Amino acid sequence: MNEFLDVTPLHFGKISREYLTLIKDFDCGKEVVNNFLKIEALKLHELRKVITHLAFDENQNLVGYFSLFNESVTIVKSKREQQNWDDIRSEKSIFPAIRLHFLGVNKDYQGRGYGEQLLFEAIAIVKSISTDSGCNFITLETQSDTIQFYIDRMFVRLKQSDHDHSYNDMCLRFDWYY
Repeated sequence: MNEFLDVTPLHFGKISREYLTLIKDFDCGKEVVNNFLKIEALKLHELRKVITHLAFDENQNLVGYFSLFNESVTIVKSKREQQNWDDIRSEKSIFPAIRLHFLGVNKDYQGRGYGEQLLFEAIAIVKSISTDSGCNFITLETQSDTIQFYIDRMFVRLKQSDHDHSYNDMCLRFDWYY
């Protein structure tokens, strides 16, 4: 894992209309991640379909964001055996999960450990939720250029995405590692 270089602790808040001015200038270098935040995130948040968390530095600059929603994940028996997930032996292969829908760090803050801070905050939220509602995994879909970031943080590659083979479906059994 990367060492934190010059990382200021972040402050988190949920997306709302008051942040629209900051959001319009957000650029993480990935159009799909930018467009989700700028176009879809607030509407889906207000509908309680996808909850988006914004991260700010001490000067209230928008450093990054992540979005979460509930889902289930299919993990075939061979993958569970490969990972030694013995305690979830089951003929059924569907497990409760929370999806890390998007995670983005503004270009001005990249390479300084903020992505890891965002990920750890997302994991903390999922762990908290799991104490009140069943949840075994955090899932995500990532492109090849960011897959190593997640592997370094104990995520497991499940398969190439069904809809676009440049994406990989991954999961983290967070109760084992965090």
